[in-house]
Amino acid sequence: MPADHADPLAWRVSYRSGGSPGTHDSLEFSSWAAANGLDTGASLDVDPDLDGLNNLLEYALASNPAISSVGDLPAGALALLDPGTGPADYLTITFRRQTLADDLAYAVEVSSDLETWRSGEAVRVSSTERGDGTTAEVWRMARPADGEPGQFMRLWVEG
Repeated sequence: MPADHADPLAWRVSYRSGGSPGTHDSLEFSSWAAANGLDTGASLDVDPDLDGLNNLLEYALASNPAISSVGDLPAGALALLDPGTGPADYLTITFRRQTLADDLAYAVEVSSDLETWRSGEAVRVSSTERGDGTTAEVWRMARPADGEPGQFMRLWVEG
């Protein structure tokens, strides 16, 4: 699906100084696989290091498919934040994503029952370029956690 050029989230910082007009500087699964010692035809749903993360998630989270990467999993937490309405505890999710991977789609989804998941309701708190082709992102629930039982968040990745 082509990018919606009117959507600011469809744009990203070029990895090269001065940009890359007329060309792309994106990362693709096959080049990531080769750089990480995998066959360039490696399957996305295989877990070579048996850490519970298949190649798609290892690629999406900028993990190493040859060593246990459970420390690279998205992390949930309660954080005291003030989005302009006064400080409150919010459920957050933090993860690292491949900035240059144009062949991946990321969505932070929320649920109140772990059965029905909705995207577009989480609020991005921060997005920090790490200087290595990845971005650290923090997202929060739209409403504070106080008195709101059954708040759940997850990261959904498609590639």
